[in-house]
Amino acid sequence: MKKERLRVDCPVLCITLNPSWEVLHAVPGWRQKSLARVQEARLMPGGKGINVARALQLLGDRSMSTGLLGRATHREFLQAMDRAGLAGRWYLVPGSPRVNVTIYDPALPDELHTIGPGPEVSADAWNGFVNLFRTLVPPDGLVALCGSAPPGISPDQVAELVDIARRHRARLAVDASGALLGRLLEEMPWGVKVNRGELASALGWGDAEAGELIREAARRYGEVDWIIVTDGHWPAWLAWRGCFWSATPPEVPAARTVGCGDAFLAGVLHSLRAGHTLPEAFASGIAAGSAAAHSPLPGLFDRSVYEQYFTSLASRVTGR
Repeated sequence: MKKERLRVDCPVLCITLNPSWEVLHAVPGWRQKSLARVQEARLMPGGKGINVARALQLLGDRSMSTGLLGRATHREFLQAMDRAGLAGRWYLVPGSPRVNVTIYDPALPDELHTIGPGPEVSADAWNGFVNLFRTLVPPDGLVALCGSAPPGISPDQVAELVDIARRHRARLAVDASGALLGRLLEEMPWGVKVNRGELASALGWGDAEAGELIREAARRYGEVDWIIVTDGHWPAWLAWRGCFWSATPPEVPAARTVGCGDAFLAGVLHSLRAGHTLPEAFASGIAAGSAAAHSPLPGLFDRSVYEQYFTSLASRVTGR
């Protein structure tokens, strides 16, 4: 298929409506102990959009992060973002950013994730953020809308962002779940990247294969330019312009899950910005998500591992 260069020179706008402090504890054998000693501890800014921004940086792309940030520790949060080299413009709200905790065994794929709720956001604060968003949307650029909405904000309110991006001729990609994903699909964004369980829930289906789900999603939401469905170590699927592609991710021993989907989306956007077709970008996404599965740190991976996987996967994406 003919390559369609996006010609996007501005940074990707990465939206994290409910950013978090990510606490990561390496605890050998934690499942077998009632009292376990932490081998290594890390604290870093997180949330799906920030993870996408972090992965884009590793791939050599620029980004701008935005969302609603709890005022209580915002200085420390912004300093941590600055140290990581991640630019951002945030709308401050009362309260503290949520705290997510990941406990993992360095030698095994055992992980436990806890997710905090985040600060309650008022209607006035939401309107303030929407006004900020209007100033940040890059005309003819790329926007990644990722993750959950904070308490107090409905899917209908978030759906307004899709319309604003469209008015700016920006291409908006969604990575969400639950009722929010269902509502955003109704707005027919430019692209959607989800996992099998998230799409099954949004479609109101029970357990089904990813290939079946993506065909149903493409039928219902035909104005969405592309849809990608991942399924762990099973084949991932791409729907684009009435055609379907699939590819099996490489096997990753002791695979981690935190941030893999975010790295996947970053890989897709990075490849599209480089002028690749969507099937090629699909392979890039699988490569980035698989590389991220080697690391317990969300959105971080070895660039050389990504490149190795991408070279291997580029020829293995097959049309169905």
